[in-house]
Amino acid sequence: MRFSLQTLLLCFVAIWSAMAAFGVGGIVVAGVSLAVAACVRSAETITEAMRLTASVVLVFLVPCCMLMCLLTPRSGAREAARRAQCSNNLKQIAFSLHSYHDRYGCFPPAYIADEEGKPMHSWRVLILPFIEEQALYDRYAFIEPWDGPSNRRLAGPVQYAVGVSLSERSIG
Repeated sequence: MRFSLQTLLLCFVAIWSAMAAFGVGGIVVAGVSLAVAACVRSAETITEAMRLTASVVLVFLVPCCMLMCLLTPRSGAREAARRAQCSNNLKQIAFSLHSYHDRYGCFPPAYIADEEGKPMHSWRVLILPFIEEQALYDRYAFIEPWDGPSNRRLAGPVQYAVGVSLSERSIG
């Protein structure tokens, strides 16, 4: 089989165009297109060209499409679920702030200070009863700061954005 410079240039342009249009998956599209073109060009009759084209599509295109569908990450639904959860959390915080306002006539202060003016507790502790965390609020020790030994135990392991808790993370 001999290739002319024109044929090689055409192959290069087909691969480059398919990659520009479809990304890395364009290599598959270009490969199938070039295989179909080679089959059509080598066929002696039109029925033989159609038969070869059908076989190329069935043998190469269908399995490649199935593999691409199976291997493509499906994070769209997961991201939508995370967004919905964050939105619900924000709505619950806003609702609890308004519930606090309805009960006490004002929004919670940014922090509660000790006698020296040092911040002891945050507004987040004050809205715990309004976000269905009354049991946690009852166990919270208001006589020590938010990062005191008793209150620190209530927080549990600290979760990072990637889902690794402080106890699992190696520091050093």
